[in-house]
Amino acid sequence: MASAIGLVGCGDNKVDNQQADAIPDHHSDAHLQRVLNWTDAEHQAASDAARKLQEDLNAAIAAKAESFRIPPGDYTEWMAPGQSGHRSVLSVMGAENMHIDATGATFWTSGDQPGAAVVFAECKNSTVVGLTADMIKSPFVQGVVSQIIPDGCSPGNDKILIDLEKGFSAQARPSGVGRTWHMRRDGTAVAYPGKLGPIADAELPPGKAAWMYRGTAAGDVEIGDRLSVHHMNGSGGVIMINCGGMNFTDLTVFSSGQFCVWEQGVRSPGGNTYTRMKIVPRPGSTRVGVGAADGFHSFNQHKGPTLINCEIARTHDDGINIHGFINVVVEVLPDGRCVLASIHGRDYDIGTELLLRQAPAMKPLGSAKVTAWEPFDKAEGLKLYERMQERYKHEFATPIRGIIYPEFCVVSFDRPTELGALDMAISQEYTGRGTRISNLHIHDGCNRGMLLKAPDSIIEGSRFENISFGGLALATGVTAYLEGGIPNNTKILGNTLVNCGTQTFGGEFADGVIWAMWGAISLSPCLPPFHQEAFLHLTPQILYENIEIRGNRIIDTQGLPIFIGNSRGVTVADNVIIRPFQATPEKLRFLDLTRPGVIEQKFAPPIAPELISLLREPFYGIFVSASEDVTLTGNRVEEAPANFKGLLGIGPWNGKIHAQE
Repeated sequence: MASAIGLVGCGDNKVDNQQADAIPDHHSDAHLQRVLNWTDAEHQAASDAARKLQEDLNAAIAAKAESFRIPPGDYTEWMAPGQSGHRSVLSVMGAENMHIDATGATFWTSGDQPGAAVVFAECKNSTVVGLTADMIKSPFVQGVVSQIIPDGCSPGNDKILIDLEKGFSAQARPSGVGRTWHMRRDGTAVAYPGKLGPIADAELPPGKAAWMYRGTAAGDVEIGDRLSVHHMNGSGGVIMINCGGMNFTDLTVFSSGQFCVWEQGVRSPGGNTYTRMKIVPRPGSTRVGVGAADGFHSFNQHKGPTLINCEIARTHDDGINIHGFINVVVEVLPDGRCVLASIHGRDYDIGTELLLRQAPAMKPLGSAKVTAWEPFDKAEGLKLYERMQERYKHEFATPIRGIIYPEFCVVSFDRPTELGALDMAISQEYTGRGTRISNLHIHDGCNRGMLLKAPDSIIEGSRFENISFGGLALATGVTAYLEGGIPNNTKILGNTLVNCGTQTFGGEFADGVIWAMWGAISLSPCLPPFHQEAFLHLTPQILYENIEIRGNRIIDTQGLPIFIGNSRGVTVADNVIIRPFQATPEKLRFLDLTRPGVIEQKFAPPIAPELISLLREPFYGIFVSASEDVTLTGNRVEEAPANFKGLLGIGPWNGKIHAQE
């Protein structure tokens, strides 16, 4: 039997299992403060420890060791001879059937360069316990308010000066979207604070940054508050590349300048399990946010992940996003074969059934099975893709994403199709099919709590709380992001959703959008025109099938509690909605579905006059649009506000609705 191999962590003596309980809590803020105050020698020791750990781990994997103990301690980036650019602190390459115990060890990225804390690549059927990742320099520009200058930006707009805190980026204008936080002195944190945003000020001395308050800051921002904006630097987090059957227990990520935990690959097996995973700010720390992007992001997995008893909070994008990608037709050949562009590698094979949709409104064109495929010249494919992107902009006023890992193929189908250039062929094979989420607590500041495109999934017994945008959205991203598949056969059971959609919606974006996802539960296709990809435009197409929404409690939702759009075969049963539509009247006016552009007349028949008043104020517990065979039973509303119109609102283009209330 192969023996286990281990390494003493930075500054530690060798630790056995009996001594492990005596190790200081490496999750505490005191641990972070010690790292922020490392001497050069201590930093070098952590780097040397990581290099030695990598050597020993490589040897253990080569020897097919059954177990490997990572001794408690701190590890940070190191450089192999001649190495430069992107790197991780630890790379676990090709581990199979191995038990890795990382309890008491923390992997620190500096935040100065791209590179994950830990990468798992081509690993199979292994167990990892107690892994923790953090960043020495947080991917946020954060500081304490030291001065408020009335009218300091312009008449009526105050200037706010902050003193940058140790351990944060000093970059004045962060890259990426630049999402913001406001933490008051009592510790409450508000994501996307209204009227607040960082500004450039070349005259400020080092260690200072400036923000603008659009209006008078008095009564909202005070001296001693903290302001923060993220900086997407491609550093930190834990990444799984082409892994399958992995089991992670007590995986923790305290800070990441990219996705905090990221499953990726090309035709990856997936089926990984995460138990008691935490993606949260370090306890006791004044760091406001945890990640500059999604908390848990998974794509191109043949089998979806299982998350059990996990917690995700204060991410700067979706708490969870699980998806594949949508293939785009860039050319139809004279013999009827299609040239398909795959966003991140081919996600189909001979025998795969592709769901065919007409651009841009996702009109169903049936399905067809792949009978043959062959590679298409990459250079020519990229030229065709660029032309397709230009056509989308010209014909549909919407951009289409660039290709991440391009693969172009000529595909034959088992039947003639109506596909043309720009249309879409969606594989369900590498979309995270069969995702299972149980007893998740996702809270405080995420864009959406969960964005799901994976079919055959179950989300049950979970709590979505204080989410900035929508709580749980089934939403195929058919415009800029081309994220599929289609989350058919999905169950949403026994969850609690509290205070979803806490931030301003609609105000700063173009007319013609409805923030359907800024409620609790929504079945919402993302359709053009663009106006930001997350917005819903009403069209009559059926997109989703066989969805069950049962036994959920929806409390204090800002926008629509339950939105059923573009779906067939939906059961909505035994849900309790308490105090819906808590947003201000100013915000709620953006739910007016009669505004220009909400209903896409190019893709939709006229609206019946009797529906106009309903569409203008869709303040219903359950709103149904462009759907059929929807069964509603046992749902109820408690403590309805004065503007509430009723439990069920039936919008345009619906088929049979079975209401048994």
